[in-house]
Amino acid sequence: MKCWIYNNLLTSKLSWDLMIYNLPVSFVKDLEAICTRYLKKWLGLTKSITVSVLYRKKDYFGLNLKRLTDLYKLLQVTKGYTLKNSEDPKVREAYKSREEGHEGSSRWGYTNELSARERDLYFRELVGVTVKGRMGLGWEKTTSSRKEKLKEMVEQISEHDLLLTLVDKGVQGKFLTWENTMQLDLGWNNLIYNFKMSQSLLKFHLNSIHDVAHTPANMSLWNLAETGNCSLCGWRHCNIKHILAVCNFSLNNKRFNWRHDNVLRVITKALIMDQTEKFNRKEIETPVRSWTGFRSSKGTYRKLDYKIKKEIPLAGATDWKLIWDEDECPAQFPRHMYCTAEKPDIVVWSEKSKEIILVELTVGDESNFSDQVARKEARYNRELIPGLLGKGWKARLFTVEIGCRGFWHHTLPALLNYFSVTKRVKKTVSEEAALVALKCSYAIWLARDNKKWSPCYDIAKRPFLNSIN
Repeated sequence: MKCWIYNNLLTSKLSWDLMIYNLPVSFVKDLEAICTRYLKKWLGLTKSITVSVLYRKKDYFGLNLKRLTDLYKLLQVTKGYTLKNSEDPKVREAYKSREEGHEGSSRWGYTNELSARERDLYFRELVGVTVKGRMGLGWEKTTSSRKEKLKEMVEQISEHDLLLTLVDKGVQGKFLTWENTMQLDLGWNNLIYNFKMSQSLLKFHLNSIHDVAHTPANMSLWNLAETGNCSLCGWRHCNIKHILAVCNFSLNNKRFNWRHDNVLRVITKALIMDQTEKFNRKEIETPVRSWTGFRSSKGTYRKLDYKIKKEIPLAGATDWKLIWDEDECPAQFPRHMYCTAEKPDIVVWSEKSKEIILVELTVGDESNFSDQVARKEARYNRELIPGLLGKGWKARLFTVEIGCRGFWHHTLPALLNYFSVTKRVKKTVSEEAALVALKCSYAIWLARDNKKWSPCYDIAKRPFLNSIN
């Protein structure tokens, strides 16, 4: 709540003063240092954690709080643009006078910053905008005015400077190398109103991302402990990755299995709840989607005469069945299909259409997502899938990766897309699976020095299959 007050009330109260007064940047940085110290204290973050975690955008796993230095520069540039383009000639003359006074100065001034951003905007418009996603050629995000474009350029420069500070930090900036990872929503709705993440869980989440938690390796590095050995298995370098995904004692004690099964229940429940009606009803209506016409030379749209049918993989049969394997209730692979010792986490099949879908879940470290996908695919393509194909089955494998710090790989949305799960349900399931993995990892973290602890409770309830089987 204190962070919310800072981000929404305190910065709003200071905005007018930061705009009208030409304050030294060093003075604003001193104010920012005070705010940063209190924000870290309120969030419970380690003192050595990078400051950018507070002010980075959520796309780069930050909290997206307002930074006083960036806010000051943004407001000053806005003021400069207003003065420069004022209808009053006296105001424009005053701006030119200040611009001449700041010319050639090494100190920061809003006139120099405005000129630099206008040059950047000119070259960006000259080169063009690189299209991202599924937008057409020449598409550009519309902004209300040139002032908004300049403000966007200032924000991009500030974000770039924050990311540059992480490049030199080999440990804290390692998350930048994680490929195709998606993070939990750290918006105010989840932190305050819905209370999906407690303060202690948020503290663990942020510290574990940057590997600045009080692990034995870090305590030894900070000269607060003699050795950095693991208290459970005795490994000589016990960092956050070792505790959450590598420790042999936790693996043999089935702590990782417990986390894996809880995440598996979330995914299985989503498939059951969203697909029960599709599995059992007699006819599945295939939605029809019309094409978008192109703009003609007369400025009108021409609607195409034909339509495209969206394919649904489960529409070919009505006798779909689903089983999943976990430690409490193990399930064997159907022997009438193929005799194998492999035990995929989820198996969905149809006797009528001779189709089978295999889902293999991995809950591990985010830095190994690509290796986990390659290892699982090589494992099942070695025997099981060729054997099923040889017996006339149409087999498809999905490898799903969930991170132990509350992230998920793009393979989870790919699985849900294949089952035609709606966007709202897909977002809810992805965040719930990552949140369950994070809660389990937090429990494993709390028991990092306790050999007697064993997971004896469930975070996710076991789903039921009454309507499918």
